[in-house]
Order: sequence, then structure tokens, then C-alpha cells
Amino acid sequence: PAFDRMSRVFKRLDEPGAEDRSFQEFLDDEPGGKRLADELEMARGFVQGFNGADVRLVSVQSLAEQGDPTEGAVETRRIVSGYSALIDHLHRDVARLIRLRTTVKRIAWDERGVRVTDAKGKHHSARTVVLTVPLPMLQDDGITIEPDVPAVRHAARQLEMGHVARVSVVVKERFWEKKELEKLSYLHAPTRPFNVWWTQYPLIAPVLVGWSGGPPAVELTGNGDVEAVVLRELARVFASTRGRMERLVDSIHTHDWTRDRFARGAYSYVGVGGVRAPRVLARPIEGRLFVAGEATDTGTGGTVEGALASGKRAARQVLEALSV
Repeated sequence: PAFDRMSRVFKRLDEPGAEDRSFQEFLDDEPGGKRLADELEMARGFVQGFNGADVRLVSVQSLAEQGDPTEGAVETRRIVSGYSALIDHLHRDVARLIRLRTTVKRIAWDERGVRVTDAKGKHHSARTVVLTVPLPMLQDDGITIEPDVPAVRHAARQLEMGHVARVSVVVKERFWEKKELEKLSYLHAPTRPFNVWWTQYPLIAPVLVGWSGGPPAVELTGNGDVEAVVLRELARVFASTRGRMERLVDSIHTHDWTRDRFARGAYSYVGVGGVRAPRVLARPIEGRLFVAGEATDTGTGGTVEGALASGKRAARQVLEALSV
């Protein structure tokens, strides 16, 4: 199986404590020799897709700390009604307090409290503030922090924003079942533009999801021809023709998160030398400013789970600060 073959590579990652380097540099050393050449290429595709990473930038030490990512990767769970159900649950008790369409531009803080200024110039005052935004907004001055906190900017710049292209393909019939793939869950194509496809199995639905990560995802969304690539790649991985795929596909849905100005990417990963950066971001700042978001979670960064865990951590820190 593909995961077993890639595991032979991931088990050779540098030992914790070794000098950090990029995953590309690790691959260039050809661990395991020529006999693992195919496995090395599969591992490259896996890291690009799973981490949304540029292998020239992602830290080997961070990958080693995560452990073998292929272990347990076959088992998957999903929210049947989609992530919107999670959002609905979380905002149920605070919906009236949330101010939508309010872009924050400046956070001023001192020993007395904080004042947040939005894009319309309106001020919002509080005793503390939790800053939870996509990583790029911590790396630049899109949100001004006064006085600035150099440690936050420096730590944020030791991390990298990953990029992902995700497409949902609605089909007129579950054609893969005719190929004796009734229980198809995941289909891996590590070296292709879309390096993995999955169905909704065990739910029975006429939907396929394609996933591309890292530089291939940026190239894919930037060329403006995603649908053509989807049809071509579906034909390839299912040993069919593009014409047949055009007849079978009902609609294709995607969103360019990289060029979405309020996201600017998918999720974070650790750059070379940045293994401690999430811990730095998670530290309270003078009991006033707290940073949350998946990039600040050391256990499951880059995931919805990491985002939720960081939010709970920041909430605990705020309560502790206010109780002093």
C-alpha cells in the first residue's frame, strides 16, 4: 500500500535535536538509497498535499516531531452535515455579540486595556483582546499593533502559510462503482496536480473531492483553468477519457483561498528553524494581548482541531489574566 511505502521514508526523518533543514534537503540526501527513489517521490507529494507545503521551506524537525503522518491516515472521520454545523454550534450562544463585516485595522494596548479600531474608524474598547487571524496577517502590518510586539512578528515569520486547491465535483452517477470500487474512500496520485481524490464513503453520494497542496496548488489556481485540469486528471486516475468525464460531471465547485484577502492561504506549517515559533505565539502578552489560531497550536497545528484547541487555550489565559 502507498502509506506503507511512504512510511519507509518518514521513519528516516532526522532525529530530534539535529540541525534543522528543509524536507527538500532531506530528500536530496536520498535516504534509503536508490531503492527508495519512488518512495521518496511519493513522500514529496504527500508532504505537499498533506501539509500544503513547499518542500524547500518546510522544516524537517517539525515533520519529525509530528511523527509518521501515514500512521492512522487511512481512518477518516467527517461531520456529516459539513463544517457549517460546527460553526452553527460554536456561535449559537454568542451570535448577538459577533459583529460581521467589521475589518480590524489597529490594536492599541497598554496596562489599562485595549482599543480596537476598525476600517471605518470606529473604536471598540475591552480589558483584553484575542487576536486570531490567518498567519499572513501576523506576518505583515495588515493589522497594526501599538506598541508593536516584535516577538510575535518574528515568530510568525518563522512559519509559512500553506496553499491548497480543493474542488468538489458533483457527478451524475457514481461511475467508480462500475469499476468494482464500491468502497472507494481515497485514491492517491502523489505526483499529479491533484494528489488525492476521495469520495464520501461510507456515505453514498455523487460527489468526488480533489485535493492539491503546496506550489502545485498555487500554480493550479493561478492558471485560471481549474475545471479543465479536473476533467483531465479524473480521466487519468480512473483510466477513462476526458469526453466521458465531461458527460459524467454535473458541476465543479472551488474557492481560491490563496487569493482571498481574508485568508491568503490554507493553513500554516513550520519553516526551517521555526519549531519553537508556535509556542512563542501562544504566550500571553502583558495580560492584555493573546494570540490564537491554528498556527499557535503545538499539538495539531494546521487543523481545525488545532484552531479549536488554541481558542480554548487563549480563553483560559484570558480568564487567568482577569482573575489576577
